[in-house]
Amino acid sequence: MFEEGLILEPFLCAQATPNFVQVCATYVNAEVAQEAADYISDNDFSLVEQMWDYMRLRRYLCGGRGSLQFSSESDCINPLLYNSRACALEQTPFPFCVCDKALASMPFGIDYYFTQPANNKFCFTVLAVAANDPSSTCGKVTTIRKIEFNIQDTVRRQIRSVVDATGKALRTSWAAVGDNTFKVTPLSWTLPQITASPQQICITTTGAALPDLCVGGGCTAAIFDDTQKCCPTSTSQLEPEVPEDAFVTFP
Repeated sequence: MFEEGLILEPFLCAQATPNFVQVCATYVNAEVAQEAADYISDNDFSLVEQMWDYMRLRRYLCGGRGSLQFSSESDCINPLLYNSRACALEQTPFPFCVCDKALASMPFGIDYYFTQPANNKFCFTVLAVAANDPSSTCGKVTTIRKIEFNIQDTVRRQIRSVVDATGKALRTSWAAVGDNTFKVTPLSWTLPQITASPQQICITTTGAALPDLCVGGGCTAAIFDDTQKCCPTSTSQLEPEVPEDAFVTFP
């Protein structure tokens, strides 16, 4: 079902919103696609979860596992993972202010992107997402004022530079000692800009690794609007560990 020659197009993310994730692969025919769907549905839901990690889509699950549905229309298998409960951010004190922290409260998201270990460079991508409620005050926001990261105070002197996707230096500042808050501000990134081309925030250190920078098991970041009343917050997984044969051989 997953051997070479049976899949014409590999599993790729077709759509991802706070409500559902769609991953699609094209098979040689509908029969093989349905066999693969039946196998995963009956025996190996963990494979789909590994796909989410591999494609860095875990942030869309919001802690809910949900149910799995398949379709083999047009010889394409579409696993859809729906949350079993309303999408809600796990309780976190960060950022340390009163604002709407709900994932996708604004039409922006941020996630860990890639690492260049040899250069001690760590990048995050800032992208446009579908707001949970486009008619709400936060859902109507079209400009990012700043982004705050929950980064250890102890590495202040180890952050050498912070740049955007073009390599332009970004202004930064720290909150009070003990807050573990690193601010990238001002940004003034607009929704049309981010929709056309997702931005990046790349942090280069003098030697600190990413786990040394971030508080806890992942990097938590909050995106703020101009009023600072909207601050969708998420924790990015650092390096998803997926077995090399996870999508290769099945009985």
